[in-house]
Amino acid sequence: RRLRAHHREPHQVLLAVITSFEAPISLVSQAVRGLRRVVDQRHKPETSYVISVEMFHAGALKALPGLLDMSRFNGAIIANTIPEDDAFLGAAFIPYPAVLIGREISGYSSVREAPGVGKQAADILMAAGCSKIAVLHPGVLTQSTSGRRNEFMAAVAACMGAHPEGIVSDDLSESAGFEAMRRFLAGRQDIDGVFTTTDTLAVGAYHAIKQAGLKIPDDIAVIGVGDSDAARYMDPPLSSIGMSQVRLSEEATRLLLDHLDGKTSKPVSVLVP
Repeated sequence: RRLRAHHREPHQVLLAVITSFEAPISLVSQAVRGLRRVVDQRHKPETSYVISVEMFHAGALKALPGLLDMSRFNGAIIANTIPEDDAFLGAAFIPYPAVLIGREISGYSSVREAPGVGKQAADILMAAGCSKIAVLHPGVLTQSTSGRRNEFMAAVAACMGAHPEGIVSDDLSESAGFEAMRRFLAGRQDIDGVFTTTDTLAVGAYHAIKQAGLKIPDDIAVIGVGDSDAARYMDPPLSSIGMSQVRLSEEATRLLLDHLDGKTSKPVSVLVP
């Protein structure tokens, strides 16, 4: 339309961060921050980038308006999908560049953390002397949280001869982490270390542990994943491993812009160490 009107305005490119309502808002904020940072670095006078956040209920990605046509955006980063959404993406055709964060699906470019995060968490807790270990994870697992949990459980079982206790939360939110840990401790479960598959769950776990009159890390050591902004301000500061959502989003944005600029035409899978 601008070409027909002979306007000299910059070409406008609409970029979307597509994520679920169930994802903690801190993860969404980090993803947008990473996208914005790379877009600013790739600034072109002839191009104007507009960023939007598009949200769906977990398991209902297919209901998002405009997802399968080009009526709403020119490129997208998709995160925080569950298996039902992944199955839909695997069977669908999206007519614009899309990069997935934290999952690998045939036909799509993706950016994921390198394997080994769960094993590293287990090694750290066991090296600290923990012998009664648990893992706090959501009931509905994404590819990322499933991989972290499975790696952790396998590493603990290989070293101690038994799988760690499982503590299941309703979702990835801080409040869900608190409720799950509170229920677990109320059952007088005796643990001295816990791995949470996200930092947001660790925030809730901290509160429940302290409410139970226990000390961190003297009574229960806690380790999370994600290098969240809140980790350093927790009391005591949270030990956190893995990759921040900002870094993953930055890598995904670089890949998305390469697709939009024609530098990359085939699906690319990037593992961030």
